[in-house]
Amino acid sequence: MLLTMTRARALVLVASVVAGLAVVAPMAQAESAQGVATTVARTWSANGRVNAILDVGGAVIIGGDFTTVYSPTGVAYPADRVAKYIPATGSFDTSFAAAANNTVKALTRSGSTLFIGGDFTTMNGSASESLAAVDLATGASVSGFAGSTNIAVDALTAAGGWLYVGGPFTSVTDSAGAYARNYLARLDPQTGAFDAAWAPVVSARVRSMVTSGDGASAYIGGDFTTIDGKGSLGRIGKLDPATGVWDLGFVSGPTNQGVRSPALAMSLEGNHLLVGAGGSGGGCALLDATTGTTQWSKHATGDVTGAVLKGNFSYCGGHFGGAASFEGLDRNKIASVVTATGAITTFAPNINSALGIFSMGETPDAVFVGGDFTRIGSSAQQGIGMFRDLDALTVPAAPGNLTAIAGDHQVVLSWDVPDTDGGQPLNPYVVYRQSATEPLTQVAVTRQPTYADGSARNNTAYTYYVTATNPQGASTLSNGASATPQAGLLNAPSAPRSLTVTPSYAKLTLTWAAPTSTGGSPLLGYRLYRSTVSGEGELLATLDPAALSYVDTAVVIGTRYYYQIAAFNAIGQGPITSEKSGVPATGVPGAPVLTANTSVYPIVLNWTLANGGAAPVSKYQITRDGVRRATLGAVSSYTDTTALHGVSYVYRIRAWNSFGWGPYSPPITVVVP
Repeated sequence: MLLTMTRARALVLVASVVAGLAVVAPMAQAESAQGVATTVARTWSANGRVNAILDVGGAVIIGGDFTTVYSPTGVAYPADRVAKYIPATGSFDTSFAAAANNTVKALTRSGSTLFIGGDFTTMNGSASESLAAVDLATGASVSGFAGSTNIAVDALTAAGGWLYVGGPFTSVTDSAGAYARNYLARLDPQTGAFDAAWAPVVSARVRSMVTSGDGASAYIGGDFTTIDGKGSLGRIGKLDPATGVWDLGFVSGPTNQGVRSPALAMSLEGNHLLVGAGGSGGGCALLDATTGTTQWSKHATGDVTGAVLKGNFSYCGGHFGGAASFEGLDRNKIASVVTATGAITTFAPNINSALGIFSMGETPDAVFVGGDFTRIGSSAQQGIGMFRDLDALTVPAAPGNLTAIAGDHQVVLSWDVPDTDGGQPLNPYVVYRQSATEPLTQVAVTRQPTYADGSARNNTAYTYYVTATNPQGASTLSNGASATPQAGLLNAPSAPRSLTVTPSYAKLTLTWAAPTSTGGSPLLGYRLYRSTVSGEGELLATLDPAALSYVDTAVVIGTRYYYQIAAFNAIGQGPITSEKSGVPATGVPGAPVLTANTSVYPIVLNWTLANGGAAPVSKYQITRDGVRRATLGAVSSYTDTTALHGVSYVYRIRAWNSFGWGPYSPPITVVVP
């Protein structure tokens, strides 16, 4: 009875202690008029490239080169190139067991069957050349399906009672034998039987396919310039999927700087067809789905390999990045365009890696991106990322697996990072504690998924709970974890001492001293936390117990980084240090210190340089009254022979090395004797 009553009391108290955070999340809507959040939802990840994303209603199937999926806490689960993600929980379905032995490139479904294309040779341990059919619920191979191709499959769609297959292949095989067929074919989705009667002649590789929601139209895109000899249908063709008859009234307009470029990705909504194109740089274009007329086209500095039409917006993703990378604007791998007007929005997440996005998809509540990235913005999110609709943001999931280890006047807590942050960055965790003599009370707020409660009294039984928070509010309570501190038990270590951050060119060097107490158990190491926003540190590195320094080279010059560090032993992590920060140096020289000798005529200027930067100084530049006076070699003095007696001048100097000019010295005013 006590547990039931205190649990109910806890729920009431949480609402008041969190001060309004525990609000009801907005109901999800089918399409957000506002678009998606600019920050990626923190969820599970994949350890390799994601090439294909498919919404199957309540779940999202991904395919690629990965072999593992892992939770935000880092728990790994095998997933051989195919996996099922559950957006409602933010986690992967680890019971889904489809397994390919090589790259997966394409996904589609028909009823309860999932079709998988790529350049694998086995599926679930059995021979399956480039094409396979598995059960959508379990991943088990579907018996009786015998379709395959001799080279990789790039694109799939199922419509009109047929399975359409595209890629670089030159033959198709079914249970009756092999058939010569280049780039495009259709099969019976039940048996994989090849339809020899449907024989379009496509001049080059098919790379993308999309079918309308009513199944009445399908669009085929790729490298080809003719279909059945008709050049007007090049790059993109529209057909009736039931009959396979091409719609000669659809003629694609330009998709990249006035040119019809290879169609690498497509998305269809109503009468809008969004095309991601390659070619010279890359392009993202909106076409009229009936006529093919170009509504607008945006040029990118790399291939556009993902395209999603959602609500009022068109999302274009790919390999572009850096300055003026998307229609003259700075965008890193993804951009958003107002579909109706063609105006580019301010949506500009920073997706890392050289190539970034290889695929995109959507659900009613989110836009998904897949690729070879490892970070999106400040979040470690590898392979797969989800941007929730602004109308579908939620509170985080509850932290899981809360554990409590009793010590001497201490209880060490640890828990799993929630499977989803609800679509917005996590705010601090809130730790609650109760005992037989005290109600549920907030005892800590912490950014890390661990906490050492040093206020616990010996011989008192405590039960702890944790909530996760984001701007939408607080999660439900975690599981409860109980512990009773006692004299003589081991503790977590105390905090490391004297953390310092020393900047130098393109790196920051951290040093610290060992904690004064190991808690009675050998020190196992240190956990170093870092962020670019004060108070929002995420785990950067786990270091061995002998380490008392760390050099952080994964930094951007000019950006301020904030650090904290904690020690841990077998009991758990101890208190974290206070925050220290630093900014990596630019490599250019520092400002010289300028002086003047006015006891002689002409006057002599002298200078010293404490910071020569990351390369030898090769020259100096002197200004007088704001006008460049002289450029000198690697010297330390200058005589101004043109200065006039009795005149006042203002001098400044700066130094140059191979990284560029450093800042000017503070000005000095000199009155010539």
